[in-house]
Amino acid sequence: MGFSLSMLAVKGKSKAELLNALQLFDTGEREVYPDAQIAGAQFPGDWYVLVDDHLSQQWSETHAAAQLSMNAEVIAWEVEEHVMVSSATAWKNGQKLWSVVHDSNYDVMHLEVTGEPPEMLTQIKQKLFDQQKAAGKKADVDYIIEVPLELAGVLTGFYHDRLSDTDEPRFEILQKINAQPAIAPKNPPASSAYFFPNG
Repeated sequence: MGFSLSMLAVKGKSKAELLNALQLFDTGEREVYPDAQIAGAQFPGDWYVLVDDHLSQQWSETHAAAQLSMNAEVIAWEVEEHVMVSSATAWKNGQKLWSVVHDSNYDVMHLEVTGEPPEMLTQIKQKLFDQQKAAGKKADVDYIIEVPLELAGVLTGFYHDRLSDTDEPRFEILQKINAQPAIAPKNPPASSAYFFPNG
């Protein structure tokens, strides 16, 4: 069926600050891979990674990403394999630093880069462009969709299509505070001082 995911990594804010800002709470349930609607986990490098299934949270939207990046760093990335589109964007202190977007509706080789992404993008891009060219113009495969996703993965440590080498249930199942809970929280969420209505 293909992946349809929105992912967000934040460094410089505590888990409590992040969940409070996004009006989320930890249900107390854990899973090895983020199969729940919304799940989060701590990754090396002080990144807290949120994964949303079916793109219900548009974390890459300007308002949410900019606000979350105040006194912090944010990387937001998405993949929609049904239409073969992917993107990755970085923010810091309310400013957009760079973005990398692939949309196969333009062309299988399409890649739009703005700002100043990390130097590692050059190597990632070269590898995947070479694979695409080797496959040929008539090949029913899109390697370029992986460019933004690989870049975000290298930076944050989370790759949506790779299972962890451990069975540790590191992902915390999260839920919207105003949603009907499927699982009752172990500790009722405190009221939030601020939130982003559009996710």
